[in-house]
Amino acid sequence: MKTYFLTCCLLAASLLTQAQTAKPKTTAAKKPVAVAKKTTAAKPKTASAQPTATARPVAKASATQTAPAATSATASAQTEIAENRTTTPASAKTAAAPARSAAAKPTKVASPTNTGKGLSVGFRAGANVVLNKFTEDDQSAGVIKRVPGFTGGVVLNYGISNSFSIQPEILYTRRTIKASGSDAGITFSTQVDINSVEVPLLLKGSFGKQVRVFVNAGPYVNYNLNARLKITINGQSESEKQKFGKGDARLEYGVTGGAGVMLPVGPGSLMVEGRYTHALGTNSKEQSDVSEYFKLATVSIGYIIPLGL
Repeated sequence: MKTYFLTCCLLAASLLTQAQTAKPKTTAAKKPVAVAKKTTAAKPKTASAQPTATARPVAKASATQTAPAATSATASAQTEIAENRTTTPASAKTAAAPARSAAAKPTKVASPTNTGKGLSVGFRAGANVVLNKFTEDDQSAGVIKRVPGFTGGVVLNYGISNSFSIQPEILYTRRTIKASGSDAGITFSTQVDINSVEVPLLLKGSFGKQVRVFVNAGPYVNYNLNARLKITINGQSESEKQKFGKGDARLEYGVTGGAGVMLPVGPGSLMVEGRYTHALGTNSKEQSDVSEYFKLATVSIGYIIPLGL
């Protein structure tokens, strides 16, 4: 019991000593805190209040100074936008004007393809038919039929004015005559093809704007190159090429003329023409009847392109 009582006393004494030592610590801690509240809390507030009071006028001043700069910048930007709006239509109009003029120039050049002055080059090709009336002596070789031949070549046209021009041509011409019949159960036919070079020199008058009607007339010269004779008996044919001699009527001259229409197509003009050719003589020494000279009708299609010369 004594030991237990002594231990209790010792514990109580230790607790008392701890309690006495703890009280001064609490008082010492409370006093510095109170001093810190009085000195440090009040002074920083005044110190912080003074800078804020001086900072507000500076901010206002800077704001007032930047405001006029911003308004001047916006005003200049608005004037630039307004100037761009006013100038862009004018520049667009000036840019569009050369484009329209450039687009209009080809139409001006293309429109007078079949009317303008200057040199034009083209070609024409078609079929011809011999219109001669044959006598009974000619019919003794058989019934003469009108077989179409061929004509075609180069066309040159020089326009003196919009309605008048000179047109020389260099043409290859084939004239065909065919006779056929039967005798004693034998059928036969004879065909003669005369190949020649024909050079007409025409005076041409044209009327109209886009679709133009024209008439032409002038002399021509025809030179026979060779002939081909084809004989057919009971379906079996033989052909032979014949040459002209010195005494033959190799050179022919006469007049020709016709009428037609010119249509603008692409860079040039399409020509459709009907022409009549009438021979007036040959270089043969033998006297021949005028009715024996060739008379031909020709229908042709051509195309001519202006060179601008």
